[in-house]
Amino acid sequence: MPFLIVIMPIGADTPFALITTMALAFARGCTSLSAGLIDPAQLPDSLTLDILRGVARGKSNRELALELHISVRTLCRTLAAVRELWRVEATIEAVVIAARLGLI
Repeated sequence: MPFLIVIMPIGADTPFALITTMALAFARGCTSLSAGLIDPAQLPDSLTLDILRGVARGKSNRELALELHISVRTLCRTLAAVRELWRVEATIEAVVIAARLGLI
């Protein structure tokens, strides 16, 4: 069974939720992380990055929607769009990719 080792600096300011998110992604067999390269045209906008940051902090969709002053439906559609753009199946994979790219 192939495996992937990721070396990422983790400091005191790294949210525990992000570390947990990355571990879950690997446990679920996240393979898209090995690509590592995202076309600059595929970089998400500021709202999407705010949403991904919130997910990394462990916020629920409802909490994030209230915090960002958007509807839960808009939040879910935004997450679906980034998953499609980056060709991943789970939001957790998008969060890990964004973290690896230093976007969040």
